[in-house]
Amino acid sequence: MSPQLTGEALNKPVPTHKWWGSVSFVGEMTVGDVSKAAYITPDPIRARISNKGARINGIPSGFKDFGNKFPRYEGPVPFDEVFEGVAIANSAYSNMDAYVADHSDGSVTVQWKSGTTQVMDATFVHGSPYVYFQGLSG
Repeated sequence: MSPQLTGEALNKPVPTHKWWGSVSFVGEMTVGDVSKAAYITPDPIRARISNKGARINGIPSGFKDFGNKFPRYEGPVPFDEVFEGVAIANSAYSNMDAYVADHSDGSVTVQWKSGTTQVMDATFVHGSPYVYFQGLSG
């Protein structure tokens, strides 16, 4: 695996264990492809970073027992394009690559690119119910 970094993140150590660490190495998951799946969890939300954009929903309020004696919460269908939250995409680009563009102790900025074209950014802040998007192309 090679780090999925761009922008300011190229000048920082590669993060590997944060709540958004999957973006550092997996980048985006491809909608419909079960080989690469990972959530990021900037409480109180969780998101999937995909080749089409981001899918975001709330984290359930508690764990449940689903009959296997291991409490957990069920996530949404991981490989669908949209689930019970919101989906943010770019209508001009439907197959993008995601990179960590910048990060701090409590935030990460994901940048989607199509080839070398910067398409959009999203900043996720741990503990915030908001995600800050910026359209760069399309």
